[in-house]
Amino acid sequence: MGDRSHALRGNASPDALRSGVGSRFLDPAGTPEQSAFYEQIVGDIESTLRQHLSAFDESRFADAVKLLGKARMIHAFGMGGCSTLCSDELQVRLVRLGYPIAVCHDPVMMRVTAASLGAANTTLNVAALVGHTALRSNHLDDLFRTATADEISAMREQLRESLEAGALGLSTGLAYANAFSASTEEVMQLTEELTAFGAVYTTHLRSEFEPVLEAMDEADVRRILAHPLSMVGSDGLPEDPFPHPRLWGAFPRVLGHFSRDVRLFALHTAVHKMTGLSAARFGLKQRGEIREGYWADLVLFDPATIRDVADFNDPQRAAEGIDGVWVNGVLSYSEGQANGRREGRFLAREGDLRKGFH
Repeated sequence: MGDRSHALRGNASPDALRSGVGSRFLDPAGTPEQSAFYEQIVGDIESTLRQHLSAFDESRFADAVKLLGKARMIHAFGMGGCSTLCSDELQVRLVRLGYPIAVCHDPVMMRVTAASLGAANTTLNVAALVGHTALRSNHLDDLFRTATADEISAMREQLRESLEAGALGLSTGLAYANAFSASTEEVMQLTEELTAFGAVYTTHLRSEFEPVLEAMDEADVRRILAHPLSMVGSDGLPEDPFPHPRLWGAFPRVLGHFSRDVRLFALHTAVHKMTGLSAARFGLKQRGEIREGYWADLVLFDPATIRDVADFNDPQRAAEGIDGVWVNGVLSYSEGQANGRREGRFLAREGDLRKGFH
């Protein structure tokens, strides 16, 4: 397959190459209606792209192409929101350039594929939510409308299968364009499947990008963070050459700034919000606490020196004060870098997750 894909790339037509690198995004219909919010989004996108361009290194792309050329099959998974769109777009581009690639939006198949690769191929422990946008992408021919009754029924069936296989619950990205048109009724019907499994529902609020962000000043952040039921988490794209600094700094920010410096809560409370509470909320048995018989997922850090140092100018700076990370009892990070060990596992939901809300 590798030899064939090289041959295909060598014979790719100029039109195919142009399509593969993005000319199909040109819109002959003209520009959409503009507004202040539209201009803000466009400005943010342009600013982000310019920041990314400054971090692009041609040699890194060459190395990535070499790895792709060696692959018998490339697997891309999109579980909702931007990841679904990115995986579909990746498939379009790589197929036209002659690469063998399979794209999947089903958490069940993701687990099956991961199991076939073996546990040693996973760096971190991973537990999956079913992406609403992934379900929509699988069953709708147009993401910019709400689903029909038949489409909702098909999505419910796939969601049910994923929950039976151990998915933690359903995640919606209603703030994103590919799910913004979904009606409240569509979402409510999907969430009905969660009850029988005691699974959870998580969301990017439909109003997230404007009114919510405008209201999130420091006082609100502290009030929400200090709530007994709030957990500490973050999202980000690890392979992004210019990621949001939270990818490297979210947890040290809580431990260093909010706990040690601001004294919003005690250190043990900060640790619990990102370990034991999260494990209980998502039904991850024998995780999140240091107990005999539990899996040893551990971080060794200095409470006096830990702090986030990544920023938008240098977003990939590792936090200070972290000496080591163990995944399932195996040292996987030390001296400021990962050591290549891949001891992570895929974690299935166990029990009724509603019991974690107390």
